[in-house]
Parts: sequence; C-alpha cells; structure tokens
Amino acid sequence: MISRLGLAGSALAFATAGVYLALILSEGNDSPAEFVPWAATFGGIGIAAVLGSMLARGPIKAALFAGAGGTALALGLVALMSIGALLLGVAALLIGAANESWRDAGAGVGRTLAASGAAAAIALAVLISIL
Repeated sequence: MISRLGLAGSALAFATAGVYLALILSEGNDSPAEFVPWAATFGGIGIAAVLGSMLARGPIKAALFAGAGGTALALGLVALMSIGALLLGVAALLIGAANESWRDAGAGVGRTLAASGAAAAIALAVLISIL
C-alpha cells in the first residue's frame, strides 16, 4: 500500500530543496560548496520518503520514514529562521507515515518516537561536528 503521508512528505522535501536553492541564488551566493550539500540533504530526505512509500510494509518502510522524519526535524530546528517551518512540516508528515507503517506492522507509537528521536540525535550530532 502506497503511503500518502510519505508521498506528501517527499513532495514537500523536494519543494523545500527548490525553495532553498531559489532563496540562496537570489541572495547572490554563487559558491556551490556552501549550499549544494544542504539541498542534496533535503533531496535525500525526499528520496528516502519516496522509497519508503513504495515498499509494501514492514520495519524497513517505517525505518526509512522515521529516519527521514528525524533528520528533517533536526534540520528544521537548526534552520528555524529560514526554511525551518517547511522542514518541520516534512518531519510531521514523515513521522506520521512512520507511525502508520509501524501500526500496520503491529507495533506501537513508541518505536516511531524512538527511531525518529535517534535519527534526529544523529543528524544533530553530525551537524554539530561539521559546523
């Protein structure tokens, strides 16, 4: 069963990448080294969500959604003064899709929160280490 929440989250992630690129380029930033990794990360979140949406069911589907949602949550908090609201929207949709997937697999909300929280913590640790 295709996840509508997952597809909506992936569409919003791709749109966020587009909005981010438009904002950066409109500000006259011509250095790809500064903005391409961020846009690629937003696109990666979208790709993970599309892949999760296409899987039938099971823990891998839920893990893709939870990982992508947790990463979007961490990035949304870091970028709150810029495109953070869009990323938080992505996070909400994908964490909802993860919860839906866990429920279909017979597990509870606790797994969704644990997996999303772990992904957010890892994403924040990586961000802190590279900044």
